[in-house]
Amino acid sequence: MPVKVLNDQGQGSLSSVAQGVRYAADNGAKVIHFSLGGSVGSSEFQAAIQYASSKGAVVVMAAGNSGGLTPGYPAAYATNWGLAVGAVNQNNNFASFSNRAGSNLSLAYVTASGVNIYIFHNSKQ
Repeated sequence: MPVKVLNDQGQGSLSSVAQGVRYAADNGAKVIHFSLGGSVGSSEFQAAIQYASSKGAVVVMAAGNSGGLTPGYPAAYATNWGLAVGAVNQNNNFASFSNRAGSNLSLAYVTASGVNIYIFHNSKQ
């Protein structure tokens, strides 16, 4: 289900994102994905992620695009709730921009293709 939490310029508040997470969880979302983040956490946002997890949703969060050694927020919450996702290139090497998992062994962290992703369209469908 699409849940719009930012304005048309891609701006908004962590509070509106947290409200969107709760809305999705209350309306049966099984997977909630974030391709947004920052360097500072929010107790309201953390509580929303925890709430969604308690309702059975898997919260998937981008690790960040600053090339840092550890995930930004909200992916840093994947120590307790959800899953942080870093990016790799076509050779399965970390993308230069992708934040890494760091040394926190309790962080739920995976990688996915994030460089030169091609979408094929079959016009005969």
